[in-house]
Amino acid sequence: MAGGAFFVRYTLPLLLAVLCLPASVRANVQFSVSADRTKASPGEQIVVTAKVVSSKRLDNLQQPPLPGSEHFSVIRTSQNQNQSQSVQIINGRMQRSIEITYTFHYFIAPKKAGSFTFPSLTLSHDGKTYRSKPFTITVARELVSNPDILVRMYAGKRRLYVGEQTILTFEVAHKPQASINLPDHEWMDAVRRIEENAGKHFAVTRLFGNRLGREQTRIDGETYLAYRLRFSIIPVTSGNVNIARIPYEYRELRQQSRRRVDPFFDGFFGDFFGGGVQAIPKTAQSNALSFECRSLPPAPSTFTGTVGSARFRAQVNRNEVPAGEAVTLKLELRGQTRPGNLGDIKLPELNGFEVFTPEVHTYVDTAETGISTRKTYKYLVIPQQKGETSIPEIAWSYFDPSSNSYQTVSAGPFPLKVTKGAEDSRPQARYLTREEIREVGRDIRYIKTPSTVTARTPAPHRNPLFIILFPLPLFLAVFSTLYKFQMTRRAENRAQSVRNRAARRAIGDLGRISNKSSQQKPDAVAGQLAGIMNTYIANRFGIAATGATREELSHALARHGLPETFFDSFHAFNERLDAYRFGGGAAGQGSAEELARQAHHIVEELERAAKGRKAK
Repeated sequence: MAGGAFFVRYTLPLLLAVLCLPASVRANVQFSVSADRTKASPGEQIVVTAKVVSSKRLDNLQQPPLPGSEHFSVIRTSQNQNQSQSVQIINGRMQRSIEITYTFHYFIAPKKAGSFTFPSLTLSHDGKTYRSKPFTITVARELVSNPDILVRMYAGKRRLYVGEQTILTFEVAHKPQASINLPDHEWMDAVRRIEENAGKHFAVTRLFGNRLGREQTRIDGETYLAYRLRFSIIPVTSGNVNIARIPYEYRELRQQSRRRVDPFFDGFFGDFFGGGVQAIPKTAQSNALSFECRSLPPAPSTFTGTVGSARFRAQVNRNEVPAGEAVTLKLELRGQTRPGNLGDIKLPELNGFEVFTPEVHTYVDTAETGISTRKTYKYLVIPQQKGETSIPEIAWSYFDPSSNSYQTVSAGPFPLKVTKGAEDSRPQARYLTREEIREVGRDIRYIKTPSTVTARTPAPHRNPLFIILFPLPLFLAVFSTLYKFQMTRRAENRAQSVRNRAARRAIGDLGRISNKSSQQKPDAVAGQLAGIMNTYIANRFGIAATGATREELSHALARHGLPETFFDSFHAFNERLDAYRFGGGAAGQGSAEELARQAHHIVEELERAAKGRKAK
């Protein structure tokens, strides 16, 4: 009976401690998956977060794979990592705990109404598998609306002809007092979606600049602050076409109060310090738009593609011209459309005239009311015979959607009186053709010289100044290379000098502290010793010891070839310094001198280990 009691009291706890020892060495890992919401509407963004919490760093941790599903689409994924540590001092001994959190985000959007189960995610690491619990997401048939924000899309006309321009407006409006933030990058995402959806059936042109304007407006009797994106859209295909809903993600700002366990401090200081502001991502969707795009009726021969309001005019610079000289014929087209839809004008047959290729200029004006284009044509027309003649009437047609018919506008005819030229001595003068004038132009060579022509040396390389300056670029290149090499060597020598002086400086500082240690308290001496040790390690090995964990410092010293047998005594000394500095560790007679001697001993061991590795 006594033997059984001894086993239960002493042997059993020892066995349990031995069995639990590997579990304490292995990292404690917790894996969970959650969503920012479980109720949404089709197309609304849901953020699913997979969180891995570990007591140690997990190397080569991969993001848990998300299997494909017919119920939702994955918009994008992201991940981040953060680390927190806490220090507790119990009975003069310091205990440090580390918590590393790995976060993986999945941004998904439901495809259709109904309910579906978000699958279980699997995480595999270090030969062990972790699985999350599946959960249900409900997708409502109607959009979940927020009365503080309104997203809509509308067009100037929804019954159009192919080639007819109208204005498409995407508007995001919110109430002035609403706690809502509209991120800048979401506007570009909305623009991309609009251009992708509308670009299948329309020619889309942006009518806004880099800065987005804001104006106050009233919608359904309420005041809103509205932001608008305007587009010019022109149908390129006929039939019934649709522009799908455009989602817009915004941030709903919520005030978070500071939580305290003490009701007195919570009531007084909680209101004084306030809390943080949490930006919760939300998605609002616009309405969809449908259009009826009709084909144009059969067109006349003078139609070149312009649909919408348009104007045409023509003029000549003079009505009387000597034989052999040109008349300038100017034409101008204006239309509420793109340059490609305005087309070109067709001149009638000009018998008895030599017509040159026109000089064409196109001007495009992009405003909130749409795109307008102006084209000017400048023809050079040379009459070939003297006498009374005329440039015939020039006609141009466009389609007017308001009357559902083609409209033809014309200018002319333009009468011309061709008189005898100055050099016309023969009854039938021959004028140069366009090709002959072009060839004559190629033969003309213009010679331009300065006002004074100075004599120049026929052989500049024989000039003494040239001989002196010729090798100068080579000398500069060699000097620059040598200077750069010297600066590199100097930087390397400076770093080596700092490493070589690190031990001498540390030993000198330790000696001064040892001489004065009897006059100082151990906690003050411990603080000075910690600073000297951190400075020595930083200068000698290039390691930032301040703030590093025990494992990180061990890995860094091991990379410099220091033996692992040295780490235990080194870390024990650091913990002893921390106990004196932060925990008020008990110190007997001569404790400060003992700390200084131990620090001196550790510096010497580090130097021997470093020099031994260098000798090898």
